[in-house]
Amino acid sequence: MALTRELIVTYGTYIISTATGRCLDGKVQVDRSWETGRVEFSFFIETCATAAAFATAVSTAETAFRKPYQTLTIAQSGSTLQSVSQANAIDPIPTITKREDVGDTGLSRRYTVVIEFGLPATTGAETHVGLRELSINVSYDEARIRTVTISGTVTANGGTGARDQYDNIIDAIETAAFAAGELNITAANRELVGEPTVNSDTNDKLCEFTREWVELIHSQAGSSNDDAGIVRQRYSVTRRREWPGDSPTVPERLATIDLSYEAWVDSEVSTNLKAKYESIRTWLVTQMSTVADNKPVHITSKVFRPYHDENRFTVEMTGVAEIGTGTMLEQRVTIDDDDLKGTEIVEAWSGSPFAAYDYPGPRVYVRTVTQTFKFKGHITEQEALGKAAIYVGKAKTRFPGGAGGGGKWVIIRERPSATPITLGSKEDGSKELMFTEASVTVQMRYIEPPSSGGSSARPGSQQFRENIISNRPSGAFTG
Repeated sequence: MALTRELIVTYGTYIISTATGRCLDGKVQVDRSWETGRVEFSFFIETCATAAAFATAVSTAETAFRKPYQTLTIAQSGSTLQSVSQANAIDPIPTITKREDVGDTGLSRRYTVVIEFGLPATTGAETHVGLRELSINVSYDEARIRTVTISGTVTANGGTGARDQYDNIIDAIETAAFAAGELNITAANRELVGEPTVNSDTNDKLCEFTREWVELIHSQAGSSNDDAGIVRQRYSVTRRREWPGDSPTVPERLATIDLSYEAWVDSEVSTNLKAKYESIRTWLVTQMSTVADNKPVHITSKVFRPYHDENRFTVEMTGVAEIGTGTMLEQRVTIDDDDLKGTEIVEAWSGSPFAAYDYPGPRVYVRTVTQTFKFKGHITEQEALGKAAIYVGKAKTRFPGGAGGGGKWVIIRERPSATPITLGSKEDGSKELMFTEASVTVQMRYIEPPSSGGSSARPGSQQFRENIISNRPSGAFTG
């Protein structure tokens, strides 16, 4: 009488039992660890009446145990002892092996089957359901700012795939990680800058992930410190001062403030780059003012460049700020003397084209004072003329070389001009700067009253011509 075994092994639709003519041989071996499991058993194909039936049975067995991901059930007397499926395990993979055995005949064969599978991280001992492994790497840059890389593997949880389980637990994983030890970085002082790896396997049973966080030590667009929409903010503000030369020196020229800004915008928060830029413009101007000793910054140019395919934008701003306290912003004073020496020339005819007589005549000495300047506020040309008065007064204190004394300077021309300018915009906390570009030219001539014996003949008069003739050297040409 044949032995009937109560143990039945089913893999997919392939059943190993006495009733099917596929008899288990020996014991079923089961191994389980935290991550993996393994089942091994052997069975005979027998009760085949013909070679054709035997060949069919061999093909059916080997085909059945080539299929991956099938459900394995081991039952005894109707009760399930082992069940391995995609619902409670990870990707069962079978291997069927035929070795030499005394039970092998022309119409029988002994096979050994090994089925290996992964196990989900759902024992209850895990810190987070589904988290199989976790790695946290902390690196420091030159400024000791931390970059934190969090990586690991998440398994499926019952009917929840590994990718969904990762989404369910990643926030809790990172919250716990950042609350520990040297990694104590509050949510307001860190930002997620990249998620380079979130890989799910074929059946969504394993999900490998990597996320990168950067510590924030400075405000993002006025937030303290993380702005929900801004990622990898980078900006710099420069304060530029120039001394091209003033005459006389002004207390302090305007400083030039330049800002360069770049940021990505989280596309899950917004794709409206212009709106995001407009929401932070006031903050950008404030950063420029900070570099300018908290003085108002007068914006002279703005450049906004959106990169819609990257959801990134850049900003460039330039402005000026009054670092000093004076009202004169720039100036240059030039003194120019024009000295017509007073030698009169009268041509003569002696056969040479250069023939001429020279004799003393009136000396004409004209001094020109020119002031060009930028003055804070709007002023008229007459007010600009008043600004030059001090330099005109100083110019009058210096007399021409060889002056006889008792003379004076007489102003013969004044030419003031003023161009009122309003610089900058009133947007985003910026202010307008009102100043005037002015130029003043004053000409004066030095004169001395005639002595009592001097001639009062007007140039061009008959008396003036007679004086010239009477004072000619002997032998002068007359005509």
